[in-house]
Amino acid sequence: MALSNNTINTLNTEYYDDFYEVANTTTGELLGTQKDFHRVLFRPKYGVQSRELTQLQTIIQKQLERLGTTQFRDGDLVVGGQLTLDTTAKSGRVETGTLTNFFNRDTNLGKYVFDTSANTTIKAHVTQYTSADDNAIGTTDIPATSNNYLLFKYSTVGTFSDGGVIQDRESAAITATFSTSTGASDEVFTDASTISVDEGVCFVSGLFVRISPQKIVLEPLSNTP
Repeated sequence: MALSNNTINTLNTEYYDDFYEVANTTTGELLGTQKDFHRVLFRPKYGVQSRELTQLQTIIQKQLERLGTTQFRDGDLVVGGQLTLDTTAKSGRVETGTLTNFFNRDTNLGKYVFDTSANTTIKAHVTQYTSADDNAIGTTDIPATSNNYLLFKYSTVGTFSDGGVIQDRESAAITATFSTSTGASDEVFTDASTISVDEGVCFVSGLFVRISPQKIVLEPLSNTP
């Protein structure tokens, strides 16, 4: 799939990239006619214009797009991007603590933590979180919940306990306290499930687009999503 009609018209009218004619949208034309330029020639002693540099990019991109379509369909995975389902994660209901201190969704990196209240040898790696605010801000790919949960994987034998306090191994200022159970049916720690995608490259709209590694919560309270 090539660049959209709106994108092409923007390149043409605002950046003077005339590889394509402006599409006639009143007649339902999706793309302007390609002028099929293959080279931009620069004359000695003359200044280079921004439109020439912009069009040079378009010419090269069009060549790559034509080559890419011989091997890939729009949306195909080129390399990497492996999906991994994890049904061995654990979740803990957090009473106090800032979840974003333990996991950065932009970088997909989580903290390594240990239990300060019971046994400092109990350690885990935080792999995601889900909060009561997620759905309030329109995050549709995270399950709705009225509580805050940290998802983690134990790296040692032993488990965290109700009311326990965990701390980032690198900063004593980053802590969180787990909730205390109110009864047999009130579980603070449960099995959870996540799915992650590795870094990779996809063929999208004629571009070879890098996808960053990411992980989402499928179900914070069950390992059978």
